[in-house]
This record gives sequence, C-alpha cells and structure tokens, in this order.
Amino acid sequence: MRYPNADGFVMHYFVLFCQLGAQSEQGEDVLQRVSILVENVIKHLDVWRPYGPTDHTSKLIAQLKTRSECIAGSSPVQAKLLSDAAEQLRKHLWR
Repeated sequence: MRYPNADGFVMHYFVLFCQLGAQSEQGEDVLQRVSILVENVIKHLDVWRPYGPTDHTSKLIAQLKTRSECIAGSSPVQAKLLSDAAEQLRKHLWR
C-alpha cells in the first residue's frame, strides 16, 4: 500500500533542503536548520513505517545525491550540504 501523497512529501523536503543549500551558498550558516530538517524528515517518514518509509527516504536520498552531483561544479557549498544531508538520512535508514 502506498501513501497517496508520498511523492509530494518527498518533493516538499527536497525543495526545503535545496533552499537551505542555496542559503548556505550565499554564506549563511544553516547547519543547525539542516539537522533539524533531517530530524523532521525522519520523524515524518517513520509515521509511514507500515507503508515502507524506506522507499520514501531512499527516493529523497537519491534526489539529494543527484542534485548534489549536478551542481558540484557551479555551487560547491550547496552541493556539499545536499550530499551531507543525504548521508545523514542514509545513516538513519540503515540503523
């Protein structure tokens, strides 16, 4: 069974991470907000555990990694933030 709005939630979090990444590229210190957002993602996706949050989290991780790789040359700070967020989510996923 799939949660009907799962893709929307994944996209919502992806956009929030990208916004924080853009702010970091402009010199803002957003590390605490990134950590809070990671925690919120984990809490939100854990609610779906019976429906397979692993799929949703994996999808978000893949999107963050892909975006990070695409912008690494032009926006290295943002790319690192997105990559680090993906790694934090991945660590939670496999514990």
